[in-house]
Amino acid sequence: MTRKFLVVLIPMIVFAFILSLSFGMITTQAMANPVSNANKTLKVDTVDGKTYSPQSHKKIAAIILFRNAVNGHHVFGFSTVEKYRAFQKQYLKPQNAAGTNYFYENASFDSRGLGSYITLSVGSSYYYVGNSWNDRISSTHIYPSSYVTFYQDWHYQGYYLTLANNGGDYWFQNLTDYNMPNGTNWNDQVSSITSGR
Repeated sequence: MTRKFLVVLIPMIVFAFILSLSFGMITTQAMANPVSNANKTLKVDTVDGKTYSPQSHKKIAAIILFRNAVNGHHVFGFSTVEKYRAFQKQYLKPQNAAGTNYFYENASFDSRGLGSYITLSVGSSYYYVGNSWNDRISSTHIYPSSYVTFYQDWHYQGYYLTLANNGGDYWFQNLTDYNMPNGTNWNDQVSSITSGR
């Protein structure tokens, strides 16, 4: 190799190395704070019932966010789908109720101008939201005293995000405010939904 070639090649290798380190830091930060909000980072309170620690809890498969604190906590993480389902079965029991959840194509700060929407009765589910709504949902209105669980993939697969409205009126939430544990934003990612009370 000529000296001129090495003078060009070495800075390129150094730049590529620095760039790969930067991406590694971004990935680590996303895993350390699996639920993020546009204005602030929402800290996971517990994982599998134990106080959250980024060093101890590197894998979070599902998250439940309560509107109002439950036992002093808002955000519950789970390392496996099985642990999430056990908690859900005990604390979020699906029941049929006269109530409707709304899912919109757009996000909004004041719940206006949300565009088209689909609905889901409390206690019902979509194993697949359909081709026209797959990876399209950006916000939701959740019926009082009920919850909805969003799944990244159809047939209730992929990452889970449960929003539990334990308040007395509808709860509006933008999915753009939350990230999956891998750092991907929940906006336009939902393929299946369940709802319960």
